[in-house]
Amino acid sequence: DESDSDRESNDPPADVRAARKAVERLRRMGCRVAVFSGGPVHRSEPLGLLVATRSDGARDVLDDDALRAKVGDVVPWRPGCDDSEGKRAFVGAVPLVARCARFFREAGWALEALVWSGCAVWSTDQLLAEVSRGSWALSPSKWSDASAAADSRGLWGDVVARESSLLPPDSADED
Repeated sequence: DESDSDRESNDPPADVRAARKAVERLRRMGCRVAVFSGGPVHRSEPLGLLVATRSDGARDVLDDDALRAKVGDVVPWRPGCDDSEGKRAFVGAVPLVARCARFFREAGWALEALVWSGCAVWSTDQLLAEVSRGSWALSPSKWSDASAAADSRGLWGDVVARESSLLPPDSADED
């Protein structure tokens, strides 16, 4: 016999249940959604990245501050090296990202979302030390990197292919 407390302990945390419902709402809105397991930390607080692309005939949507006032704590995101004309993106808890998506869907924008549960965490000093040792490759992001259609297994190879500076010096000469 399973006790009530045993069954309850097997249920996912409330934030995960809310995120699952929000992912379903996004999909019902016609949003393409990719879901990832990001790492061992903060698994009970799924995050989302919404990318809205203006379609022909789409109407304007509230500016970032007004949208945040309506939906809650979502953070505007801009990649480092692409033309952002006709695109807007926000990061936040998945239910808030779904609320944000509603405004864009109602205005006729195309939607994509990335959702991930968990992340890896480093202290500031640890990360800076790893970067200075060359353990990390840094590259400006592009809108296409945040596409729900992107093959997550191929993303690293795609970034390295476009950023020859990420390759070790010897390998660039081996073409």
